[in-house]
Amino acid sequence: MKNIFLLLILVASFSVNSQEKDKILPKANEEFVAKNYSEAEANYRISQSKFKKKAISSYNLGTAIYKQNQHSESKYQFAKAIQDAKTKPEKHKAFHNLGNVLMKEKNYEGAV
Repeated sequence: MKNIFLLLILVASFSVNSQEKDKILPKANEEFVAKNYSEAEANYRISQSKFKKKAISSYNLGTAIYKQNQHSESKYQFAKAIQDAKTKPEKHKAFHNLGNVLMKEKNYEGAV
């Protein structure tokens, strides 16, 4: 009985550890709000490397890059955000910003 209890505790601790929380993303968001876009970009890249399938990291990274007038590079991050998005609002925001990038590049047909 004691061994079963220890085994249950061990399994529970593994499941808690497997759901790592993104501690970098809030720092990046603070930098973005403070208009420190290059610092925000660096932190978003760290967040994205640790959480590869998290759409919000790609979306926010694309926005930080866009704010630095690097429109072509931000396009790839928005495309990744669209690919990783799990909800319609996430996809909508990423498609919207991708459209803005395409408008800046004068690709009006693609923007539509």
